[in-house]
Amino acid sequence: MRIYIGLNGEGLGHYSRAISLYEEAVKAGHDVVMATYGVAYDKARSENVNVKEVLREVVMSGDAGVFSLSKTLFKSSALPVRMYKSYKYEKRLMKYFDIIVSDARVSTILAGYRSKKPVFLMCNQTKCPKTQNLVSPEVTEEILDKLSNLGNEINLRLIEQSMQISLISQYFLADEILIGDFKPPTTVSLPLLSHKPNIKKKTVITGPLNRMVKGFSKRSWKSLGFKNPRRKKVFMTIGGQMYRKNMIPVMLNSFKLVDADLLFSHFSIDKGFKRDNICLKPFNHNIYSYMATADIHVIPAGNAGIMESMIMEVPALLIPDSMQPEQISNAKRYKKLGFGEFITHEQLNEDKLSKKISFMLDNINTYKKRLRGLNKRARTTDNGPRNALKRIEDMYDRYYSW
Repeated sequence: MRIYIGLNGEGLGHYSRAISLYEEAVKAGHDVVMATYGVAYDKARSENVNVKEVLREVVMSGDAGVFSLSKTLFKSSALPVRMYKSYKYEKRLMKYFDIIVSDARVSTILAGYRSKKPVFLMCNQTKCPKTQNLVSPEVTEEILDKLSNLGNEINLRLIEQSMQISLISQYFLADEILIGDFKPPTTVSLPLLSHKPNIKKKTVITGPLNRMVKGFSKRSWKSLGFKNPRRKKVFMTIGGQMYRKNMIPVMLNSFKLVDADLLFSHFSIDKGFKRDNICLKPFNHNIYSYMATADIHVIPAGNAGIMESMIMEVPALLIPDSMQPEQISNAKRYKKLGFGEFITHEQLNEDKLSKKISFMLDNINTYKKRLRGLNKRARTTDNGPRNALKRIEDMYDRYYSW
């Protein structure tokens, strides 16, 4: 079976889902190619993945550590043209493939659908939140002036609507939707899943689509230079989006008030640095062994990072992007399930962050009790890569057997 996986290359959350399926399919003897761009393409090449570079669709953007919908809309103003070019290019790429899988990449869905091939969508939401209430506060005269100077009567609302239509179309054009999350009742993305019958009937919650389900090593923080093994350990990262970079000083300075050791990791860190109770380290595959032995994680509220923490059974303090409905929903649901806490971007300052971290460290056993057993589920019944591949193989047998 030949499988084509097209994915959104913004950050590495989509890549973490796609690579888990890619590796599972390759292990089973299937011919697989990944198609992406940006940091996901660079990451795939560094890991010797069979990858093709494709055009960018949406341009995720932000300012001062905050996801900005209006800037994303403005930078994606050429979306229809870019989408059409991507669609044409990918349709040629996937010509000789049997199964098409998209991770939040619309042109992959469109090209697969038009090629009359079975199409799967990997995602963690099937509701498309209404964004009109979120756009207004960020639409400045400067942005409107820039849009009006493009030589066309481009309207921010029209760009927003074209993105909305593109996102919604995925759910209707896909033959099956794979949700990379724990099965109910511990599904973090549950509030984001549509109850419309035509969507719900083809939605399958596979379990976490993440490499961590294969297992992970655990490494002592002594190798990082921390001498007291009894001190609490906190892992922090801002994820793969560079617009969050302004959050780093606040996050690091909060540890002046916390009695614990901190490992902060990010892709922008070139080499390690250790001072007092703080260690900075580049984000690479080795970092997971330290994450597994942390007492808590302080991370964005994206699906990939949350799934990693849950598989490791480590409580997390989530920091959802401001104006990002998906992450805000994840954070609220995660707290409701009793797995950890969250702090909004608007609340984020050194004092409040340090108090939240200290509170979680003082009540660590409460969270760990709720997380207990998730690792076993991720390796067995809720093994996302294995369950997803089984759905794909079943579809292949049904579609191509006669």
